[in-house]
Amino acid sequence: EGDDVTYSYVGSVDGVVVEDLTGTSVPAERTVRDQVWTVQAIPNDGRIDGAVAEAGQTVLNTAPELTSVTLSNVAPQTNDVVEALVTSEDLAGDPLTYDYTWSVNGTALTVTGPTLDGSTSFDKDDTISVSVVPSDDGLAGTAMVSATAKAINSPPAPPTLDVPEVVLASEGDDVICAIGEDATDADGDTITHTVTWEADGKAYPGSVSGSSGPTTTDLTNDT
Repeated sequence: EGDDVTYSYVGSVDGVVVEDLTGTSVPAERTVRDQVWTVQAIPNDGRIDGAVAEAGQTVLNTAPELTSVTLSNVAPQTNDVVEALVTSEDLAGDPLTYDYTWSVNGTALTVTGPTLDGSTSFDKDDTISVSVVPSDDGLAGTAMVSATAKAINSPPAPPTLDVPEVVLASEGDDVICAIGEDATDADGDTITHTVTWEADGKAYPGSVSGSSGPTTTDLTNDT
């Protein structure tokens, strides 16, 4: 008859009517993976209801999303371990796993875990980054790449010193700082030594009256 037609809606989830949903949409926060939502549309011309139409939809899995990927140390030394720190979200609340791809100087490595060991994987001045892909039990999300870290110089490990006990040195005798075992450097740099003396807790020779200062034999200021 050309009357204006209005519609009313009845929504249900898994066969149970949802009384408070009477509009044309379902809020995202009300849906859960694998639910079956059904809507009935009932037309009315102002006098009488018409035939009901019905449609349904299964809620599909949504891929997880990463919210951040950072590195635990942006200036690691050569033998440090760098960890990928990941935050993510999954609308279905599924447990997530992560795939890691580490890169050094722009080249992908075969390391796939959440950490990268500098003793085997990078050296001083190398740049480091990681790409992470999140997955739930059926769907992978989009990769996210961390900011780049740069490995810095590692200080050398100290040498061992062979310094005679004071009781073994007579007045006027030299006391010599002799290296028993060389210092080592994780970066393979050439090592030099600076020797600093104290006498009775005071800087020698600067704070010791009458001192003539160290002389040199094997190392600068070693005596």
